[in-house]
Amino acid sequence: FNPDREDLATGLNRSSVAIGPAGAPLTGPFVEGLINADSHADLTGSFNVFDAGIACGDTELQVSGEMVSGLPIEASIAIETEDCDTGCHP
Repeated sequence: FNPDREDLATGLNRSSVAIGPAGAPLTGPFVEGLINADSHADLTGSFNVFDAGIACGDTELQVSGEMVSGLPIEASIAIETEDCDTGCHP
């Protein structure tokens, strides 16, 4: 996530974050840091691929949630599924 900040690091209702078509929750805490070269702080988090409903060949992942203020947020992230022949994805 990196929207035009309503301070994302402190304003995100972290328990509201849902990932993928199945709406998987995060499995651990967010970590704040610089992931890309845009000079804005980014948040990273972990989730279970199976719980999220990611399938072989998926190229996009939806992430949704809300800010503490109630403002909804949604992001679409480009993904690449790997090792599908080994059965790691449904």
